[in-house]
Amino acid sequence: MLRHPLRKCSYAELLNPHGLLVDYFVSHYWGHPFKRTIASLRSFALEARAHTDHIDISRTTFWICLFALNQHRKAEEVGDSPEEGPFNRALEQASFGVVMVVDEQVRPFQRIWCLYEVHRARKLNQPFQLIDDFGTLASTQGRAQRGQQLQDVFKGLQEVRAHKAQASDESDRLKILYQILDPPMRRALPRFEAFENRVQGNPQMAGPGQFTKFDSDLGRLLAQPVLEMAASLDNSDLVINCAAMGAAGA
Repeated sequence: MLRHPLRKCSYAELLNPHGLLVDYFVSHYWGHPFKRTIASLRSFALEARAHTDHIDISRTTFWICLFALNQHRKAEEVGDSPEEGPFNRALEQASFGVVMVVDEQVRPFQRIWCLYEVHRARKLNQPFQLIDDFGTLASTQGRAQRGQQLQDVFKGLQEVRAHKAQASDESDRLKILYQILDPPMRRALPRFEAFENRVQGNPQMAGPGQFTKFDSDLGRLLAQPVLEMAASLDNSDLVINCAAMGAAGA
């Protein structure tokens, strides 16, 4: 049986009561095996040493919601709006940008919080990179294993749609969907409660066609690291496909 906690705070606060400066914000799927998440971050930290000046990679600071949020007061921590919560503050303060940890199923592409974090990264002009067990997708490490993974990632990219994305908490999902509504619908529904009531009466209000700008912008942003990965593997067909989604040439 777990002992009653002596302090009801986040794990990060317990270890670092005075706080730390954040190098990278981490977007990830909670179901991803923890050992692989750590392996991905370690590989990336080794690769990123030239940018962070951290010769010792143990000094690289990653912001991970599981440890940074006070899980004893989760609802209070997250707040009423995604843009007011700690996720947004951490995104703003990350010194070197955002990394998203992906696996063979590319699960983060199916989670609304992950997609929203990428969306906010773009709004905040934060650098964004996809990483896996070997580091960034364009890394020379693990090239032999990356041919099939490239196909999996691109397939996941093609299927990214806000209305299909899931969340553990339905209230969180609706709050994010409200934030990313196409502008005409957002202007017609100036308050979240109005949107929530509409969705309860007509689920199609949170269905296809309501988030076209978000889907297009996000597809363009996610396609960029995929294009760079395709270029590193000399896959010209996927380079062209990513460019067609709006990614800039490598």
